[in-house]
Amino acid sequence: MWNNSPNNPYTSSGLAGAGAASPATASIQAASRAGLIITFVISQALLVMAGIAAYLGIQNVPPGAQAFRFDSGSILFLGIGFGVFFINCVLAFVLPMAMKAKAIQDFRSAGEPLPHPLNEDTELPPSARSLLSASATWRLISQALLEGGAMINAVFLFVESNMIFAIPVLIAFVGIGIQAPFGSRLRAMLENAAAGD
Repeated sequence: MWNNSPNNPYTSSGLAGAGAASPATASIQAASRAGLIITFVISQALLVMAGIAAYLGIQNVPPGAQAFRFDSGSILFLGIGFGVFFINCVLAFVLPMAMKAKAIQDFRSAGEPLPHPLNEDTELPPSARSLLSASATWRLISQALLEGGAMINAVFLFVESNMIFAIPVLIAFVGIGIQAPFGSRLRAMLENAAAGD
């Protein structure tokens, strides 16, 4: 409605193109819906892959061996799997933090006030849309890094028939889930950015 209205202040003075980045960030509700779907799909893919790997791997545990084991025979795969997962976890934290700082700086420099009241279905100004779009990007990068590290361990779980590789998978699953962009979380992020917190 606002994009086609002559009374829309966000489509004047050359700002029209900036606010039309994506319908998925036109409002908090739209951004939250898109982000939750992506989070669900990533979590589902990881869970299914790990579940299959665990089911097949547990069938091939050597007789007399424990399902969870830390032995010399697995040390190479353990080093690779846990090492890659640790690096990915660090990147999944550091990269989004840097991207978030830059996106918030850009949002504040635009000097556009948020609508009042700020409801989840309220149409947002271009700078707020850009911030929501950036948040979707840094969240997806973080989730993808966690998923990638977990997938490597899921493969090793199957190859080594060692359930200890399920630990990074579970950590990644939780890490992906806790980033789910619920509407209240996105609204708080916008309000905190606008307030300078």
